Amino acid sequence: ETFIRAREDEACVSIPIRDNQVQSSVRRKSFDVVLRGANPLIRVGGQTSATVTITDDDVVTVGVAEPGYSVEEGAGSVTVCVTKTGEASFGITGRLTSVESAGDLATASLDYTLNDVNSSFIFPAGGASRSDCMEIPILDDSLVEGTEVFQVQVSLDENQPVVIDRTSTTITIADNDVALVGFQESEYSIGEEDGSLRVCVDLEGRIERDITVDLATRPMDAEAGMDYVALSTQLVFQPSETSVCADVSIISDEVVEDMESFQLLLNTTHSQVTVSAGQAVVRVVDDDSIAVRLEQSVYSVTEDVNFIQLCLSVLGDFSVDVPVTVSTEEVTAEGDEDYLDLSRTLLFSPTGQQSGCVDIEIRDDDILEDSETFDVLLSSPNPAVRYITNQSARIYITDNDRVTLGLRQSEYIVGEEMRVVEVCVDLQGRLGRVVPIMLESSDPGGVAIARSNTDYEELSTAFEFQPSRTATSHSHCFNVSIRDDDILEDTESFTISLSTSIEAADISVATAQVDIVDNDAVSVSLETAEIGISEGAGFVTVCARLTGAAERDVSLDLTTQPGTAQGDEDYLDLSRTLLFSPTGQQSGCVDIEIRDDD
Repeated sequence: ETFIRAREDEACVSIPIRDNQVQSSVRRKSFDVVLRGANPLIRVGGQTSATVTITDDDVVTVGVAEPGYSVEEGAGSVTVCVTKTGEASFGITGRLTSVESAGDLATASLDYTLNDVNSSFIFPAGGASRSDCMEIPILDDSLVEGTEVFQVQVSLDENQPVVIDRTSTTITIADNDVALVGFQESEYSIGEEDGSLRVCVDLEGRIERDITVDLATRPMDAEAGMDYVALSTQLVFQPSETSVCADVSIISDEVVEDMESFQLLLNTTHSQVTVSAGQAVVRVVDDDSIAVRLEQSVYSVTEDVNFIQLCLSVLGDFSVDVPVTVSTEEVTAEGDEDYLDLSRTLLFSPTGQQSGCVDIEIRDDDILEDSETFDVLLSSPNPAVRYITNQSARIYITDNDRVTLGLRQSEYIVGEEMRVVEVCVDLQGRLGRVVPIMLESSDPGGVAIARSNTDYEELSTAFEFQPSRTATSHSHCFNVSIRDDDILEDTESFTISLSTSIEAADISVATAQVDIVDNDAVSVSLETAEIGISEGAGFVTVCARLTGAAERDVSLDLTTQPGTAQGDEDYLDLSRTLLFSPTGQQSGCVDIEIRDDD
């Protein structure tokens, strides 16, 4: 109720308007003000009512809480919150939607998942400021993609008088995948003559975009520009490639060198590429050769020469020291006994000697040996060395030693009844080889000869004196069988001869005579022990007989001896020899004159 005072033309009334800090779904509201007179004497006319319109000045805002989110690909999800600021008298509903943006785009369903289930938000009527958060799944793959982004914007359902103060946010996905690159081999070997080496780099892992790696060479003992062409290049892997190759040029020359090496280096600045095998060694094998020549391939020396000299030389261009080892190897000669075993290295240098000689000691001993041999071998650790004519030489050593052998006796006398005679052969000297000898019997001829296989067993036998480097005297004896018979014989002889095929053997006693003394006898007797005869008979015959076998003449002396008769008075004194031969008579007679006196 309002009063208009006397003498006043108007009166004002203040109507309080309440500010509730709540946004209504209707932005403008109104109410009417009606004028009525409280006294019947007052007549109300003209404008009797007025409409008051109240405009809601409260504002509720909805928006993404952060302007951007960062998440690792392997985190599983990212939490995006929508914030409501202010109070509303109505419920607010909406959703998050993804939109395309420039740059490295993440792809829905491949890199993240956003659908009605995980993108809707709702703020009920009333209530103060609050947030509603949603989990957006991030999909973890094994693809090297780099950092990818996608945008999420807030959209409200229709007819909601709400101000969106941050309509979108950017979500950055940091890729957690790594690709590995490395050389296929840690070491490469290539011949100098091959011209170039293909080097390949492998990639392990999936990539979505091109990846670049740097390949370069670095010298070791091989020199860039001399042995190979320096290389510094980039290798590009496209998404479909797992291996990329490059060629490194090798320079060939005509100089003998050691095997030389240089390095291959791999590098990259890509944050998602790891170099797993970033170094490799390239070994360049020289294809040039150097010739080594021995002056001779065969040498002949006598044992007393003391030493032999072997010379060799090298031919060809070379830039490194070339060692050549001269060594000995036994064949039939023994090292350190017949020669001094040797292993000596000659070093030929590019600026030094191109030839060299070695002396090998030949050892002179007093051992009878065959001609012996040993080899001299050439070798070198440098594979570029090749050998003209031969890689070895054969050395022949001719022995200068002699031995003496002979029969121990030059004459043997043996009784027939002994049945055997021992014949010995002696050898003086040390032996390094077999010495064969031959013993043979023979009938020397003449009257009193022994006959083989009648008076003795024929002898023809061989024997070998075996090697003995320590003993200086050697002997061997042989038994020769003598045959004992019952025949009267003279002393008979046969010869034993010693021979050898060894030219270096001197024979001191080459033959020996064996005399066989007979042990047999025959008997001789007069046929009549007593003979009577008259003085006037004129003579008397006296006979003797031989009994037994004989192979020689047997003589019998027949003589008279006086008894009562006187020689040359009663008979003629007599002395006569009777001879019995093996093939002749076995008896004999003599006439003795009887003298007749008066």
